[in-house]
Amino acid sequence: MTTRFTLLLLLTLLLSSCVRASDKLDSLKGISLQNMDYEEKIKVLKSILLHSVNNDDSTIFYGNRLLQEAQEADHSNKFWANVYLGQAYKSQGSYESALEYLFEALRIGEHLTKKDVAMVNSLIGTLYGKIGDVEKLAHYFSLCIGQYETGDHQDSIRQVIAYNNLAEGYYNNDYLDSSLKYYQKAEFFAQELKREYLTKVITGNIGMVNARLGNLDLAEEQLSNALEYKSSMGNDAGTITTYQFHLADVYFQKNQIKQARDLVEEALALAHQRGLKEQISDGSLKMSEFYTHVGDFEKALQFYQQHIVYRDSIRNLAMIQNLADMRTRYEVGQKQAEVDVLTAEKRIQQLIMVVIGAFALVLVVLAGIIYKYYQTKSRINRELESLNQTKDKFFSIISHDLRGPVSSFFGISRMIKFLVQTKETDQLMVIADDIDESVERLSNLLDNLLTWAMQQQGHFPNNPERLGLGEMAEEIVKTLGNMAKAKNVELSTRVEENLEVWADKNMTMTILRNLVNNALKFTPEKGQVRISAKTVNGLAVIRIADSGVGIPKSKLDTLFKFHDKKSTYGTAGEKGLGLGLQLVHEFVEMNGGSIDVETAESMGTTFIVRLPLPIS
Repeated sequence: MTTRFTLLLLLTLLLSSCVRASDKLDSLKGISLQNMDYEEKIKVLKSILLHSVNNDDSTIFYGNRLLQEAQEADHSNKFWANVYLGQAYKSQGSYESALEYLFEALRIGEHLTKKDVAMVNSLIGTLYGKIGDVEKLAHYFSLCIGQYETGDHQDSIRQVIAYNNLAEGYYNNDYLDSSLKYYQKAEFFAQELKREYLTKVITGNIGMVNARLGNLDLAEEQLSNALEYKSSMGNDAGTITTYQFHLADVYFQKNQIKQARDLVEEALALAHQRGLKEQISDGSLKMSEFYTHVGDFEKALQFYQQHIVYRDSIRNLAMIQNLADMRTRYEVGQKQAEVDVLTAEKRIQQLIMVVIGAFALVLVVLAGIIYKYYQTKSRINRELESLNQTKDKFFSIISHDLRGPVSSFFGISRMIKFLVQTKETDQLMVIADDIDESVERLSNLLDNLLTWAMQQQGHFPNNPERLGLGEMAEEIVKTLGNMAKAKNVELSTRVEENLEVWADKNMTMTILRNLVNNALKFTPEKGQVRISAKTVNGLAVIRIADSGVGIPKSKLDTLFKFHDKKSTYGTAGEKGLGLGLQLVHEFVEMNGGSIDVETAESMGTTFIVRLPLPIS
C-alpha cells in the first residue's frame, strides 16, 4: 500500500498539467511526418509526448524519435527528449537507463534556464533515493533547492515540493529523523506561502513519520487533522482512503482494534463507491489481518480472497495495457513504413512519366510493356494486401478472444499457496477441477480461432447442427465468470427450456462469447448482464442485455465494420480491439440469421440475435 501521499510531480508541473486523452493521442500518432518541415515535425512529436505522459512505452518510442529528429544545435528539444526518456524508464523501474538520460539532459541543460536544471536535479535525486544511495539523494536535492531559492513565487512552491520529495526519499530508506526534519521544513515554507492544501498534505506525511517513530498520539492528531481537511474538500477519495488506512494502523498499534477496523471498513466503502481497485485490495488485506488477529479465520479468508481478486485484476489490466501499447507501436511503425514505400513509388512513377513523355514516339512498345507490368503489380499488391489484412485479423482475434479465458488463471497459484499454508488442502481438488475445466475451454477456444483462420483463407467448414442454447449459455457463464466476479457484475442466463437452433457450433459459441465479453467490459461494478432466449415467429431470439454505459449514436453506423479502428475503454479501463462485433456480424449472417442493437447512453445496451430453428 502507498505509505504516503506524493505531491505533484515536478516534471508535470513544468510541462503543464495534462490528462491523457486517448482519442487525441491516437489522432496525433496517425499523422505522417514524411513531408513535414522541421518545425512542424518537432511540434507534432512534442505534442505526442505531452499526451503520452502516463504511457511509458509510447514515451520511449517517440522520445527516441524526437532525439533523432532534433538538430544538433537544438539544445531545448534534445534536453526535453532526454527528460521524457528518463521519466519513462524511471516509471518502468529501469533506474540505470533513467540516470543515463537524465545526466545527458543535465549536460545539455548548461545552455538552458536554472529552473530546467533544478527540475532534472530533483528527478536524479529521487532516483538515487529509490536505489538507496542516500548521500547522492541529499546532494542532488541540495542543488535543486539552491537553484529554486533565487527564483520567483512559483519557484518557492517548487522548493516546497522539493523538500517534500527529499523527505520522502529519506522515509523510503528508513532515515526517519531526516525525513521528519525536511517534512517540517516543507510544512514551514508552505505555511509561509499560505498554501493550505500543501500544508495539510505535508502535515499528513509528518503524521505517517511519527507513526513509524512511535509517537502515536501526535501521529493520530496530525493524520486526523489532515483527514478532516481532505474529507471536507471531498474531491480526492484516493488520498482520503490512504490517510484512513494509516490512521487505522495507529489505532491498531494503540490496541484500539474496533476503531481501527471501523476506519478500514469506512475506507473500503468509499473505495468501492469510487471504484478504487488498489485501495480495495489494500483495505481487504488489512481486514484479513484484523480478523486473523481476533481469531475469526473464516472472515480473514474471505477478505484475503477479495484482496487477491482485486490485486490480480490490477495486474491483469496493466498487462493488457502493455500488450496494447506494444501493438500500437508496431502499427505506427508499419504505417510509417507504408507511407515511405508509397512516397518512393510515387517519385519513381513521376520520373518514368517524364521519360515516357520525352520519348513517347520511340517508346510506344515499351510503354505498353510497362503498362502491363503495372497492371500485374497492382493485382499482386491487392492480393498481398488482402493476405496481410487476414493475418492482422487473425492476430487481433487471438489477443481479443484469449483475454477472457487467460484472465481466469490469475490468482490460482496464490490461492493454492494460501490453502497449503492454512492446511485447507481439501479445497485443492476443487481448484484442480477448475483448472481442468479452464484448460479444456481454452483448448476449445484455440480450435475456434484456427477454424476462423481457415475461413479467412476460403476453407471454412460451415457445418450447421442442432444446438441446445441452454447448455451453450451455461458454458459462456463458466468461461467469463471470473471476469464478472472481478468487476462485481451479476452474470445470469434465462433460456427457454429445450430451445435449439440450427447453426454451426463454433460460430455460435464465438457469437455468444464476444457479445457477453463486450457487455461485461462496458458494465460498471454492481451491474447486471443477462443472457436470455426464446422462440419468436419461428426464430430463436437471443438477447444479451447489460446495464452498462450504452453506445453513442455516432458509433452505431459503423458498429459492425472492421475499418472502425478506434478502441473504446471499458468501465474498469479494459481496452478492446474493435474486432469482436465485426466477427459476430459475419458469423450471424453465415448462419442465416440477423443481429440488431437497442441502446441508449447511460441506460445499457441489448444485442438481439435471431437464428433459425431446426427443421422438424
